[in-house]
Amino acid sequence: MQLEPSDWIAISGGIIALLALGLTLWEAHLIRHHNRLSVRPVLTFSLNIDHTSEIHDFVGVRLNNKGLGPAFIRRILFYSDDKQIGEIGLHTSVPLLTQVGLVGPQFRIYQFHSFDVLQPDKSLLLLFLRRDHATPDNIKRLDEVIATMTAAVLYESAYGEAFALGLVGPNASLTPKVRAMFRASTKEMKSMFA
Repeated sequence: MQLEPSDWIAISGGIIALLALGLTLWEAHLIRHHNRLSVRPVLTFSLNIDHTSEIHDFVGVRLNNKGLGPAFIRRILFYSDDKQIGEIGLHTSVPLLTQVGLVGPQFRIYQFHSFDVLQPDKSLLLLFLRRDHATPDNIKRLDEVIATMTAAVLYESAYGEAFALGLVGPNASLTPKVRAMFRASTKEMKSMFA
């Protein structure tokens, strides 16, 4: 069977159409990936223990969003040794402060509500002293707590991708549960949000 020139033209047109379809699907995949990256939050911790600094009006830990998209904060957990000692927001956070030895109205902790949003280039004070209460004794107590504490922030992007950020003090022990949290997949992390 001999193919006519019109058959070759039809076959060539079909191959070109399939290649165009494949290229379109690949480009759609790349655009979707780019869109996810363009709204990805990147959370970081910053510590300020220098009470003499004129730049800050607090002494303590700040949570910052350095990414391009909002961070939907789901849980903030605190660990000491091998046990969870607190979780901001679901219950009162005062027991957490007293449990770690930060007693008194001068010590503050962020009052988190489930589904709080941290916008890009914004930050929130997580665990802190106002500068007018930053006496050497209070700063020493806060510094000791931060040095032995592990904190984990579980958050999502606008596309529902789950992330975890950890703050591990230099004298803290990283628990197996927290290690597993940072290695977890998006699906496994979403189960931790509940």
